[in-house]
Amino acid sequence: PSVVAFQALPLQQQLRLVFSTTTNCPDVRSTAAIRTVLAFSDTSVPVVGGHWEPGCKALRLLLAGGTSWFAARPSVMTVQILESGKLRDHHEVSYPASGAS
Repeated sequence: PSVVAFQALPLQQQLRLVFSTTTNCPDVRSTAAIRTVLAFSDTSVPVVGGHWEPGCKALRLLLAGGTSWFAARPSVMTVQILESGKLRDHHEVSYPASGAS
């Protein structure tokens, strides 16, 4: 899978990532779990948890600190899929993803 959309949702205090295919839904319930799957160019991103949308093609990341982080965020931020997170397609037959968006 690769990231095909990366959205900031300040009113919901979330970031939303949409992938190119349905994924195997690795654990993203904690900060530590998310940091195993994803790396952000802005290391100050206050991610505290996440959840997969139905179908496991989109991921919502929950942010701490209200909307203040969005007001001060960088104009450009990238997210990288880390091999250690073992994000695969839903059949778990794809090679480890290592793309950035």
